[in-house]
Amino acid sequence: PTNNGPRSFGLGFIVTDLDGQRMVGHSGAVYGFSTELRLLPDAGIGVVVFSTVDSGVTAGKLARYALKAWAAARGGVALPAYARSAPVTGDEAKRLSGWYSNGKASVGARIYQAQLAVDGPEIAGMVRKQGDKYLIEDVQTLDDRIAFAPDGSWIDLAGVRYARAVQAEPPLPAPDFAALVGEYGWPHNVLRIYERDGRPFIRIEWVDYRPLDRVDADDYAFPRDRGLYPLESLHFQRDASGRATAVSFNGIVWPRRDFGAEAQALVRQGVNGDISTLRKAALAASPPAEAPKPRKSDLVALNALDPSIKLEIRYAMDTNFLGVPVYESSGAFMQKPAAESVARASAALHARGYGLLIHDAYRPWYVTRIFWDATPPDRHQFVADPSQGSRHNRGAAVDLTLYALATGKAVEMTGRYDEFSDRSYSNYVGGTDHERWLREVLRAAMESNGFAVYPEEWWHFDFGAWADYPIGNATFEQLRRKAN
Repeated sequence: PTNNGPRSFGLGFIVTDLDGQRMVGHSGAVYGFSTELRLLPDAGIGVVVFSTVDSGVTAGKLARYALKAWAAARGGVALPAYARSAPVTGDEAKRLSGWYSNGKASVGARIYQAQLAVDGPEIAGMVRKQGDKYLIEDVQTLDDRIAFAPDGSWIDLAGVRYARAVQAEPPLPAPDFAALVGEYGWPHNVLRIYERDGRPFIRIEWVDYRPLDRVDADDYAFPRDRGLYPLESLHFQRDASGRATAVSFNGIVWPRRDFGAEAQALVRQGVNGDISTLRKAALAASPPAEAPKPRKSDLVALNALDPSIKLEIRYAMDTNFLGVPVYESSGAFMQKPAAESVARASAALHARGYGLLIHDAYRPWYVTRIFWDATPPDRHQFVADPSQGSRHNRGAAVDLTLYALATGKAVEMTGRYDEFSDRSYSNYVGGTDHERWLREVLRAAMESNGFAVYPEEWWHFDFGAWADYPIGNATFEQLRRKAN
């Protein structure tokens, strides 16, 4: 060719350098595994890494370190230190968490599993530090293009600065696009369509987050200049109501999926025994013994403190993961300090036009035992272990959502209550702008009143002093008789 300038590709290999030495190689992946081949041709050494993660940067990071260590050993010098980072936690994570905007796009920083996480327009992951430098680093992501103002007033991400701001309530998406929002594909390869900053977005191959350009109501195009699929496009199929049922891409049809409903169906199919028999056995059993707790139980009814708090106790209905009523009556009780904090959160939300709808609160220990005994063993990760007791058993956890004061109707969140899928995660990057905004409104109201969200359940909040209370086993009926 006439242009003999630098090349980034040659014979299908990525051509780059490592500490000034020419390096060639390529990565590869099949669902559940990723690999990396890296060679230093001039040094005559190379490395192949196999890893058991979906896509991501882990194999590449290990390959580069292996080559550096090998080169050092051959040169008779000390082996390089493996670059390690630490999570951003505690007060620093709280100071930096929030919503940032540049007027067109936004970045969310929030605490997930006690560590700071970030999601921007085209990248998402856990925030970590090497010395005083921030990174986005986890098993699938490594990017050093991030910086925070020490006081948390701005964030730089991928060369763009975003200022801390208060997010206004976003509008609902256009109906024709809202009907596309969801997940498609298979458990090993999920294609996610969502809204971000008023634009259609896609997450594909687990790590590639990209905006989509609308061609027409059923066709959307990937960016032309970046990502895994430049110049490619998606075509959506819809049912008679207009809701998308599948998306075709590169000749492959990806069916729309409801992974939460599918997991729930498997649990219901495998329920062990009938609830009446399980309840009788659970009531005859005893909670685990534990050392005396510093606080005595003082359970009160939530809606006695605030009549605007609505109850929709799912375990007294058949609209729960087991598909049958488990409680013998409906009720929502909490330890008095926790209940008073819920009432304060409710009052604060009224100013924004929302109230609280309770799905569960104090849960007698015997019910936790029923859940465990009824659930197939291979699904026990979805329920609490009765040998340990749960935070609900202590009357210091609550499952709840928002309802609109104007209509009395529950709002739409990113996923359903008690859904067994990623949509339940408190940092799920999906759904619509409005759904995620509502999720954050609920979280902010609860956390400002002494609660912490359970990371994998946007609806579940634990009172700060939950561990100070004993496991309870009184039925709702017994609590009512005691109160009267």
